[in-house]
Amino acid sequence: CLLYALTVVQCWSKAVYSSDTVFFNSAMTVLDQEDPVETRILRGNVESIFEDLEQEKTCLRMVESLTDAEKETAARSSYKYLKACISGKETNEETRKDFASKMARRHLVAEKGDEKKAIQKMKSTIEYREKMQVDVIRSCFEKKNFKDKEEEELYEEYRVALDRELSAGKLHTRGHDRDKRALNICMTHKYFSFDHEWFMKYNIYTLERAIAVTEEATNGKIEKIISVFDFGQYTAKNQLPMSLSKEISVVLRDHYPERVEKILMIDTPFVFRAFYKLVSIFIDADTKKKIVFVTGEEDKATKVGGFISKDQAMPMLLPDGELVEDLDIKKYLYDVPFDRLC
Repeated sequence: CLLYALTVVQCWSKAVYSSDTVFFNSAMTVLDQEDPVETRILRGNVESIFEDLEQEKTCLRMVESLTDAEKETAARSSYKYLKACISGKETNEETRKDFASKMARRHLVAEKGDEKKAIQKMKSTIEYREKMQVDVIRSCFEKKNFKDKEEEELYEEYRVALDRELSAGKLHTRGHDRDKRALNICMTHKYFSFDHEWFMKYNIYTLERAIAVTEEATNGKIEKIISVFDFGQYTAKNQLPMSLSKEISVVLRDHYPERVEKILMIDTPFVFRAFYKLVSIFIDADTKKKIVFVTGEEDKATKVGGFISKDQAMPMLLPDGELVEDLDIKKYLYDVPFDRLC
């Protein structure tokens, strides 16, 4: 389980660029009118998150290399865009490029500026999202007019299975840090059985929900979330099978790059911390900065209290955390919008 958690943060932080700190000003409008890339503005659809103009131009070239169907899937990686499509709001080609370019940027950063490799990874991610039916995963609890009986049955299958897997509260999105990054909470002691297919899909559901909540709360300025692993009551019987650990680690590495800001390891057993000290020499410095081991009340107040307020924290995160009641899973799944906190 510790290996899985460590792999998660390494997979989500392959590059050193920050996706949250550098934004273009709308003053781009004064640039040379003869260059369509330089003069294209995001028109309020999505905040600009590019490192510089050259990075933006590269990302737009990447998007232009995609088919129309691939561009649509890439754009739909943004829940804001998907929601607009589902609600029937009009979208156009420029809006689609705007949102697709955000996926392109994440892959470009993860591949350290290698455009060719980034395009390959982006196309692979698009294929994976179609295969896993990520749009269905994200919207199966929403009220929807189905085009036919087959689609209705598909959504029902996903709704029933995700409800079953998530009802124990082992994985959910709850609370945010002071910059509005959603907290992706993993309660490791609530894992007892593992259905391979739906383990992957409910992990995707929760990850996508944390990303959507962050996107909505920050208007797309911030793309990274906070991942929290609670080991407080963890025992050997909660151990994740190595095959699942490897598979989800590959998925996170290849299809969700540049998505984590920090990973909190709460109340880990001593043997976990000792093992980390042994393997930490093989972990790059940038990744190490993202991993925070937190043990005991004093540690929580010092290491967590600085960036998560008590009204957004469960007691396992902060001694005086105010989210003391168990999460109402039915309300969380069926009543609260996907891009909102319960």
